[in-house]
Amino acid sequence: MKAVLYCEDNQGVREAIAENLEMRWPQARIITADTLFSALDRAKENKNLELVITDGDLPDGKGWDLASQLRGQGYSGPIIYLGGTNIPDDKEDLFSDICQKGEHESFIATVRKYLGS
Repeated sequence: MKAVLYCEDNQGVREAIAENLEMRWPQARIITADTLFSALDRAKENKNLELVITDGDLPDGKGWDLASQLRGQGYSGPIIYLGGTNIPDDKEDLFSDICQKGEHESFIATVRKYLGS
């Protein structure tokens, strides 16, 4: 089973997007986290991550901090930035794709690239 880690601190947004992902990709297990550190813990517990999706602003860091730490721990899979804040130029290469909140169809198309139909 494909595993997707989704990190978002806003509970309502996290639940809505996780539910949407579960409905569109029932073959995937959606693992959620609400902070950078909880996402790192979940990544350690789930070595078979197919995809990581992260918000930009987390209570204990930025989405690029999470991406950098995951890359440093050897995760080489795709990471999608899903945020409302701009990414510093020197951090863009940490991500496979960059999506803006509110651009739902574009986000779903991006996830489809990694999880299939």
